[in-house]
Amino acid sequence: MTSISISLSKANSIDALATILSDARTNISFWGSRYVTNKHFSSTVTLTEVTKKALSLLNSYPKNWDYSTTERTKIKTIMEKIDSFYSTTSELIQESSFLTRLFCCLRETFSSYSSVRKAWKKLPDMTNFYSKNQYLETFPNAPLSPNPDQMYQPNSNENINLYLPPPQPKRRWFHFFKK
Repeated sequence: MTSISISLSKANSIDALATILSDARTNISFWGSRYVTNKHFSSTVTLTEVTKKALSLLNSYPKNWDYSTTERTKIKTIMEKIDSFYSTTSELIQESSFLTRLFCCLRETFSSYSSVRKAWKKLPDMTNFYSKNQYLETFPNAPLSPNPDQMYQPNSNENINLYLPPPQPKRRWFHFFKK
C-alpha cells in the first residue's frame, strides 16, 4: 500500500489531488495535529500539507481564469473537501479534552498552520464565477450582463470581468395547471 504523503507529493494535477481526496477523512490527534487519512493509502498526512499542495496546484488557475468545466468540477471538489476538513477538525477540537485543545492552540500559534490557512481563505472563489468566455460557453442561451458581478485582478496591469451564473427560473406550485 502506497503512503498518502508520497502520493500527495507526486500529485502534479488537480485531477490527481481530487482522486486522493475523494475517499479521504480527517481527524485530530491527541497532540493537536489535524491529519488526513485515506483507506486506499497507508499512513497519514497533515491537513497543512494537503492545503499547501492544493494551493500550489490551484494558484495557477485564476491567472487567466480560463479552465474547462471538468477542471471546474475538480477544483470545486478539492475546495469543498478541504473546507470540510477544516470545519470538521474545528468541531473535533471543540469537543476534545482540555490537553488536546491546548496542544492545538500551541501548534497553531507556533507553526505555519495559520499562514497556510490564511492563504487558503484568500484563494478566490473559482467555482461560482465565470469569465466571459466560460459564461458564454456554459450558458449559451443566457444573456450576458454588460456589468460584471466581480472584478479579479491577477496583477496590477490586468482586470478580468467575472460573472455569476444566470438565476434559475423559479418553479411555482401551480405550474402543473398551466397549459
